[in-house]
Amino acid sequence: MLWLCLSLPQLPLEALRTREELTPTIVTAWEGSARWVVCCNEAAEQSHLKASMNYTVALAICPQVIMLERNLQAEHSALTRLAAWGYQFSSTIILGEISPNPHQARHAALWLEIGASLKLFGGFRSLIETLENELTLLCYTYRLGVGPTLEGAALLARAEIRVAATTPEALYARIRNLPIHRLTLPTQMCQQLDTVGVRTIGLLLELPRDAIAKRFGPEVSDFLDRLMGRAADPRPAFALPRRYDAQFNFDFELKNTEALLFPLKRMLQEFVGFLRGQDVCVQSFHLLFEHR
Repeated sequence: MLWLCLSLPQLPLEALRTREELTPTIVTAWEGSARWVVCCNEAAEQSHLKASMNYTVALAICPQVIMLERNLQAEHSALTRLAAWGYQFSSTIILGEISPNPHQARHAALWLEIGASLKLFGGFRSLIETLENELTLLCYTYRLGVGPTLEGAALLARAEIRVAATTPEALYARIRNLPIHRLTLPTQMCQQLDTVGVRTIGLLLELPRDAIAKRFGPEVSDFLDRLMGRAADPRPAFALPRRYDAQFNFDFELKNTEALLFPLKRMLQEFVGFLRGQDVCVQSFHLLFEHR
């Protein structure tokens, strides 16, 4: 199998806003008694705000910043709709998890098995070009990674390595020099590995699996085996719903109809992908507007 991973680092923001704002805007979430920044738009980054920053510090740096509360349900709905849209490119799609951990909020991902679709779309380059053209219309920020395993493709996407790795050997060559914090391992574990001198993924993969399991637990050893394709990754495939049903909740008052265009454009483009995936068409559809 050949997996294409769509990493969506801005999903916490783009699930709530469908257009780029000129005003600095951030998404925050609580962890314990502290509120943390999980996502920023470009204007906020230009004001020196960044993810994992304490909200109090962010407010001191940029008092005019717009703060949005993270909405896990909105993120899951957006990812599910994107999975249905992706069905036009692959019949096997894996839906990533939406982590409630604020420090993992930018790890949302979606996987498409594209090995069986290459001939249909005229080869690898043609498939990627078509997929990216469609993604541009959806206005999502994304990173692509292509690898022989789910975790391998996700790692390549997060590291912004766009060269496809079609075999475990090619994957190892691409990732061996990456720092271990690129892996989705607990932060404390990465710090422990760094302390003992294991700072790259290549060095970690060279350690005996039994020693890793004994010190860090069998789940870490299993993760590395799934990363390199030595163990199966038993995640369930996404089941395409029988009907398309999407909604968008505005967190601000609408003063003109132009504000409706951005979410409608995205939902209609997702609807087009949903229809293509089933080889069907519609003659009419319903738009329902609800006042609060």
